[in-house]
Amino acid sequence: MPMRLIVPKPEILTADNVFEAGDFAGQNVILAAVSGGGDSLALLLLLAEFLRARGQQKRLAAVTIDHDLRAESAAEAAYVGRLCRRLAIRHEILLWEGVKPATGRPAAARAARYALLAQAAAKYQAVFICTAHTLDDQIETYIMRKARLAAGAKDDNFAVLKQRGLAGMARQSLLFGRFRLVRPLLNVKRAALRRFLRYQNISWVDDPSNSDEAYERARIRAGLSETAARPACQALAAAAAARQNLSAAAALWGKKLSLRGEGEKLLLDLAPIQAADKGGEEAGSDLGAPDFAALYLLLAYAAAAIGGKNFIAVDNARLQHFLQHLPLRQKGEAPRRISVSGAVLEKRGRYLNIRPERRRLLPGRSSKTGETAFMPGAAPFNAAPFSFILSGYDWPLFALLQPFFPANTAKIEKISRKKAAFL
Repeated sequence: MPMRLIVPKPEILTADNVFEAGDFAGQNVILAAVSGGGDSLALLLLLAEFLRARGQQKRLAAVTIDHDLRAESAAEAAYVGRLCRRLAIRHEILLWEGVKPATGRPAAARAARYALLAQAAAKYQAVFICTAHTLDDQIETYIMRKARLAAGAKDDNFAVLKQRGLAGMARQSLLFGRFRLVRPLLNVKRAALRRFLRYQNISWVDDPSNSDEAYERARIRAGLSETAARPACQALAAAAAARQNLSAAAALWGKKLSLRGEGEKLLLDLAPIQAADKGGEEAGSDLGAPDFAALYLLLAYAAAAIGGKNFIAVDNARLQHFLQHLPLRQKGEAPRRISVSGAVLEKRGRYLNIRPERRRLLPGRSSKTGETAFMPGAAPFNAAPFSFILSGYDWPLFALLQPFFPANTAKIEKISRKKAAFL
């Protein structure tokens, strides 16, 4: 039997450093995505520790997605199964079947993984799906997104809007309109999770693709030093604050414009930005860049909600042009109707009407694009897979739109609010 590595207790991560007493309250099964790697195994043990202390370990179930991309993947999934049996945790292995794409494989694998996790969550009647993204992952994401922004940088009204992505991954997102995707370890570094596993005498698997520099993330990871990581952490915090401020400004505009729902439509009263029309000149037409970006964000969110899209149209030329003429009441060249994100935005006098572009799909029915729309019977309008709203960073906007959402997404717990000091 290998000798257990003893590490001083203060350096070891515990469930109390990651979770809070109210986390996962009011729900039944909690599903953990466990690959056999160090991050996900640590997440599994921390979740088990957290629930065991509350006499609730039976709520935990683990799922391993075998992507069938490497010869070793089946054995690695089986190892997770043996560990779960030892810990008395329910476990299931799901295989990504079919022909694998020759290009774009990481993105395809990610999409398949989330689809299979959602399938398992539906089977177990779980609301929460936990994944083991770490602070290292968050830093890598920030660096990659920053590089893409720099490559396409231009000085316009939408610079602040495009920078929302620099806030990194969300702590909690809505997956397929039904499940809460939770990342409790975003404030914990990978090294701390390895220390925790060594203390527990648990071995893990290192996927060679994580260090394959054919992939962008692996190249970033290989060149990332602690010197570069610390300013990236500070930049992430600043970007999160900027995103929150933009969201608050957009929510304020929603209140100013008396946003309300009527059936499957949203209605906004444009009177506050339609000052007295004098010879075609509008006193309110000259929106400054902050207001322009906030109003654009509000309309983009509302369009995505009505249209059932996963993401907002960040840089849509038609929506920009429409917004530039939004304060104008006179007829003429100003556009009165556009289609964005599966929704129709139409000006009717002093009101802006936002309605679905086509009939909503019934629950569980798939569209031609592979997306699934959900039409709750009693909801004022269709609740889209609003992953970007349930980000924590955009909380003010979600609070504004919350009354229009079905009951199962109306109450959102802030997961893992503590800042774990295991960097």
